Amino acid sequence: MSPSRRMVALACVVVLALGPLTVSTAWADPSPTEERAVPPTDSDPIVHEEAERTLDPTPPTDEESGDLVDAHEDEDTARTGTGERRRHVFRWSDGPRRVPSPRGVSMQRAQELGLGTRECASRLLHGRPDEAWTRAARGRRPDRLLWPIDEGRWVRGFGYVRTTRPDLIHRGVDISAPVGTVVRAAADGIVAYSDNGIRGYGNLVMIVHANGWMTLYAHNARTTVQPGYRVRRGERIALVGTTGITHGPHVHFELWQNGHAVDPSTLFDGGPSYVERLGQRAARRGDVPAPRPVTAADRPAEAPLAPHPEERRAADARGERAVHARPREDHERGAPQRRVTRHARRDTTRS
Repeated sequence: MSPSRRMVALACVVVLALGPLTVSTAWADPSPTEERAVPPTDSDPIVHEEAERTLDPTPPTDEESGDLVDAHEDEDTARTGTGERRRHVFRWSDGPRRVPSPRGVSMQRAQELGLGTRECASRLLHGRPDEAWTRAARGRRPDRLLWPIDEGRWVRGFGYVRTTRPDLIHRGVDISAPVGTVVRAAADGIVAYSDNGIRGYGNLVMIVHANGWMTLYAHNARTTVQPGYRVRRGERIALVGTTGITHGPHVHFELWQNGHAVDPSTLFDGGPSYVERLGQRAARRGDVPAPRPVTAADRPAEAPLAPHPEERRAADARGERAVHARPREDHERGAPQRRVTRHARRDTTRS
């Protein structure tokens, strides 16, 4: 075989060997590439917007929380008009405001001393009471306190005892009782504040005592003393309620000394057995004076209270709505109805 024919034959062998590979590479359908799942990042605007809407730790303002959920609506399942789930918001109110109207000598004394204002309450919660206030308190200089509710139950003490916010100190003790139970003054003193202008406390009473102590009674349904009034130990100052930040009817009691809240649990006379044991143990250690028996003079019988003007207006409004209410039909009132059976209908049709 000549060299030229040999070269042609070699070229044919090469073409036959590489031809199928070239054709398959050029004409075969390319295999689809799988897209690798990429985790979302904060740069994704949709994911970032959803995170801000559902994980925003900032509590809503009054304007935002005021129209979120109706008071009788399930807050966990409530939705907006756009179909988005609303955030769960614990709703509370400092009202309704039930405080006596200032009048008489007490009103004049309060105006002269600057009592009954929010500035006065703020000063008592951040420092010592003014010397003029302690002089005006008169009465006995207390070294012990009266349990402010006759049949009140111990609910929570002083210190870091919160379950939802263990890092937040509880500056007083909580005493539970039914709504409307009488709240008594723990010692002689002068009423420095009786209103509901301090956020979260509801209808609040603050009393300054002759030794510089200040006692605080919060969440009342109604206060019965006005600023400038001099109270005696055991005198009625309020009624138990649920105003302010509260989950049930109780009184939040605080004792302030030298501008600081202190634990009053060992100073009470006439409390439940648990509180009595606390006082006896502290007295044996020499930390506090010995407990004293509570007499009838410490818990005098109080005359019935007349309804508050706001309560009367609310009752009148309820009465007017009842008068103008549409009467119910007979079947709504429970009157017996005639039952028409199939045979009766058939007989009526035949007739």
